[in-house]
Amino acid sequence: MGKTPRRFTSEFKSQVVLQLLSKERSAVEICRQHAIKDSLLYRWKQEFLEGAPRAFGASEPGECAQLQQRIAELERLVGRLTLGLDVVKKSLGVAELPVATKRAMAQHLAGQAPVGVVCRALELAPSSYYYRPRPPEDLEVLGWIEEIWTDFPTYGYRRLGVELGRRGHPVNHKRLQRILKEHDLVRPPGPRPARGEAGPAGRYPNLLAGLGVERPDQVWCADLTYVRMGRGFVYLAVVLDVFTRAIRGWEVSGSLASALACGALCRALARGTPEIHHSDQGIQYAAGEYVALLAGQGVRISLSARGRPTDNPYAERVIRTLKEEEVYLNEYRSVSEAREEIGRFIDQVYNAKRIHSALGYLTPAEYEAQWRAERAREAGTPPLGG
Repeated sequence: MGKTPRRFTSEFKSQVVLQLLSKERSAVEICRQHAIKDSLLYRWKQEFLEGAPRAFGASEPGECAQLQQRIAELERLVGRLTLGLDVVKKSLGVAELPVATKRAMAQHLAGQAPVGVVCRALELAPSSYYYRPRPPEDLEVLGWIEEIWTDFPTYGYRRLGVELGRRGHPVNHKRLQRILKEHDLVRPPGPRPARGEAGPAGRYPNLLAGLGVERPDQVWCADLTYVRMGRGFVYLAVVLDVFTRAIRGWEVSGSLASALACGALCRALARGTPEIHHSDQGIQYAAGEYVALLAGQGVRISLSARGRPTDNPYAERVIRTLKEEEVYLNEYRSVSEAREEIGRFIDQVYNAKRIHSALGYLTPAEYEAQWRAERAREAGTPPLGG
């Protein structure tokens, strides 16, 4: 058998509506108290205001007069209370109080009055009262870590934890260690033994130590970073020609999967082939697909010592430039927008228009064209494109 439908008397309906009109409780609290829907409550209110007790089946003439008198009394009471409350709020400057202060006051007063009443008195949205800050996502923490490492590249997890707290982003040390470990960012306590200076499994040493870079495409450096959007993060991978400072390839993605680094490398290989490819020991650069792309072109692979960002200074510097002159000046709304805007800056501004002091205040494109023209003159042949 189904449940027996509830029957509401005219007296019950009147009491509930008067409770709403008196603003003793919010509509949500009244509905929860009496187990009724808000649509039903507002329908009763409308019927009450339109037809007073007749809408609820009242038949005695005196009942209507009593209810009207009660309404008038309640309206006068509400007016007095509202006026008094306005005076108190103005004297306390409630309207100018920060939301956090109002929330703290509401939480202190919550046990003395219904939450709805307290929030209305403090001009605080109920959603703000119930708001509880969520711990930051791992990607957000990684963004903060990256900002710290830009200034202090040798900081380990202990100093990172302290610095995060100083910057207003406290992170539990266990969680910080987990994030660093999961993203292959754990810094060793000191210099590694000589046999550990090679790359993964001891295969790839650092080939740049003491090397003089004298020509385009002699050495490419690769790196990736996090780019903060309006909401969330995307990843940026770049491949830089060390001699000309030109960005040969780049890719933007919402994922750290191998396609990110491989996409940037494929763009670069479409423009030429380096003698040496250098990067840190990130898992993206040690992945089989990435290594195969380089090996297929006969490229020698060079890796920084683990936990040594200073071993890849050119890539670190170009990423810093991209952030300072493009990323930090924008607020991307989507991955596609970030890809479009960052790509435009790299191709149309950084490579083509931005001058570099290290290049004699020429752009990467101008510096490379000048170098090739000089080599062509020395060889007695016209430069490419000439």
